Amino acid sequence: MTALGARPLAEAIAYRVFKAYPAIIDHEGFQRTRQLLLSMPLLGGFEQVEPWDVWTWLKSVVNGRRRKQLVRAHHLLVERGQPHAMFQYISSFVKTENLPLIKVSNDVISCDVEYVARLIQAPHDETHLIAGPYLKPLTLALKSHWGYKNWVFYASTTPEKLDAWLRENQHATSYFWSDYSAFDATWSHDAWDMVEGFYAHVFPDAPLSFWEVLQIWRSPRGKMKLRREEVSMWYVAEVCNASGRDDTALANALLNGVALAMSFAAALAGVPVSEVRVRDLAAASHKVRIAIVGDDSLCCCDFEVSEYAERVQANLEGFGLVVKAQQSRNLWDVTFLGSMPYQTSGGLFWGPTIGRRMYKAFWQAEPDGHLPSWTKGVAMQLAMCTHVPILSDVAKRVTELLARHSGLVQEGAEFRPYHRTEPTVPWDDTTVEWLCRRYVALSPGMFRRDLCVIGAIERLPAVIHSEVVLACVAADDL
Repeated sequence: MTALGARPLAEAIAYRVFKAYPAIIDHEGFQRTRQLLLSMPLLGGFEQVEPWDVWTWLKSVVNGRRRKQLVRAHHLLVERGQPHAMFQYISSFVKTENLPLIKVSNDVISCDVEYVARLIQAPHDETHLIAGPYLKPLTLALKSHWGYKNWVFYASTTPEKLDAWLRENQHATSYFWSDYSAFDATWSHDAWDMVEGFYAHVFPDAPLSFWEVLQIWRSPRGKMKLRREEVSMWYVAEVCNASGRDDTALANALLNGVALAMSFAAALAGVPVSEVRVRDLAAASHKVRIAIVGDDSLCCCDFEVSEYAERVQANLEGFGLVVKAQQSRNLWDVTFLGSMPYQTSGGLFWGPTIGRRMYKAFWQAEPDGHLPSWTKGVAMQLAMCTHVPILSDVAKRVTELLARHSGLVQEGAEFRPYHRTEPTVPWDDTTVEWLCRRYVALSPGMFRRDLCVIGAIERLPAVIHSEVVLACVAADDL
């Protein structure tokens, strides 16, 4: 569990905001990218977006408690007639989440683990009231523009569209996937100038207050008071992406997608990013398909990517990014959004990696609600992934054992491929063979033995030994 208090918060701020990283910004590359940003292969044809009014935006806030806080902030702002005295300050806190208590190195599982909590830099509520009505409709517009038929795909969408994209690209020659270390901290003035230049195109009539909010968010000024420990903290950050901004996901997707498109175009054309032309981007759009969400990405290539991977990574680093990249000619090796493709007799489906999901399933950060009903709700959701061996079988058994309880299904982020509303095609021998290719420690017999163990569970809670889960945990990124 994430620890709370002054020390974990101070460590998170030092690491997430002020972490030193090796980056040499390619200013000329950024300049060329800004020039090509509105070309057809990237964001050409992107029309101006009509901002929402404040009340339409407030009604779109799903979390009821959060919506009430924002409505109250709106009323106070209207009554006061001017921004709050703390308008320019960020209130940071560590994100409460379940964390793995193990790490795997060279197939050896160790409990010697230390963590730096993830940090949420929450801007003042009144800044959300100004920027939110602009940025939320823009996010929806970008998802539509970068749909799954486009060569750059904003993959924050439904599992069904993710499946469709996967099947369209299953015959690629090779695959390249990456994410970035300390992505929020690696943002630069060049990156924000590029993204905000796009905002200016979409919102040419945005008021000065909108741009003032973006400037406040660009270099956060934190001010917090931890009353329980009687500790006050403040900091002034350099340029970063404050994780509580309304456009955190939007801006990350823009930078990630554009950087990958430009990097591949430059590598394939054999030129630096600063010399990429529209025709180079157009040529790349016929040879690679890029899916992105936040700092996560998957690129399906109609060529042997190993010949270009080093240049692509170097180009990405020119955008200030600290790149962790992998590549393979085999689709079963791919990991994207904490998920992998699963082969069944009914085709390919995205599903959660067994080790990561089983390690975290059925645990709450804090006791909340009626636990049997909550547990059944989690199981009902996982049971929809009938194409994922062992995970779906455990979920079905839990559902059977909790039959007399109502299931409280949790609402999940739509870009998580395992949050399905309809069951998929059941797994079969083809799926087992597929998994044995990905996890060399697996064998078909392990699946048969685990099914016997799961079927023998007669009461909950229960502790079982799963050979499949153990092998997957030792290989998955938890």
